[in-house]
Amino acid sequence: MVLNLIARLLDWIMRNKFSANTVHKNGGEGLLAYGSSSGTSIKNNISYDNWSVNIYIDGQAECIVDKNLIFCNDPKPGDLYNNEDKTPQDGKNLRRLRAEGIMSADENSPGTFKNAEITNNIIISCRRGITHYAAVKDSGLKNVLIANSTIILPDAKGQGEDYTGIRIPYNNGNNHDVILRNNIISGSHPDTYLLDMEGRPAMSNSEFNGLAFEGNAWHHLTNPKPFKIRNGRLSAEDIDFNKLQDKCKAQGRCPGEKFFLDSVSINLEEKAGKLMPENE
Repeated sequence: MVLNLIARLLDWIMRNKFSANTVHKNGGEGLLAYGSSSGTSIKNNISYDNWSVNIYIDGQAECIVDKNLIFCNDPKPGDLYNNEDKTPQDGKNLRRLRAEGIMSADENSPGTFKNAEITNNIIISCRRGITHYAAVKDSGLKNVLIANSTIILPDAKGQGEDYTGIRIPYNNGNNHDVILRNNIISGSHPDTYLLDMEGRPAMSNSEFNGLAFEGNAWHHLTNPKPFKIRNGRLSAEDIDFNKLQDKCKAQGRCPGEKFFLDSVSINLEEKAGKLMPENE
């Protein structure tokens, strides 16, 4: 019994909790859950203008990222000082001043990121709202729920890369049981994208392997083809709502006939009202 209590206590201690913090302008990630411990909770925080990533989940299992406000102001080159950048002309450090919103990752092998819930977050004007970084071959999005979040893209052209609402790499085919449900993603600048997906080269529609889309609202004011589909690293195609819907249905991962809404006729306020829980 004593050993069991000790084990439960250690498990509780390892479940880190970040709550009600305001984190900004760090020289590194804003909030970071790192290592193979599990059960980290990141809730009700404000994280903005941090270096590279505002909320970073690296190698964590059972992580919950919920009800956070995340945003990025326009980068100011004057904020780059004492960083020993030998080649400032390449813009790589300036690029990171507009951080990622939420990034999951596996930097070390074996990949242990899995069973995550990323829900009810508001992400405004960040480089990519939600994305994954697979530094090792066995990394991927494994049993991940991305739901009830609102992502507003920057009203600007990306520096060296596209600003994107949600980016889903192919991750060596390791993605499985990924659900994107009831999210609102909106863009206004013509050079921004709502969704960026990567598939296996020469394998049609493989970018949808392991993914399910349910009731999301995709909205763009100026880009008629706001979805980027990548054929590995060989090529990329910009497509419209209808073509994305056809590709999604070909994999059986897209329930409903009107899943992707028309970019002109969508009413975000009406859609948001339908997604919000009714008052009790």
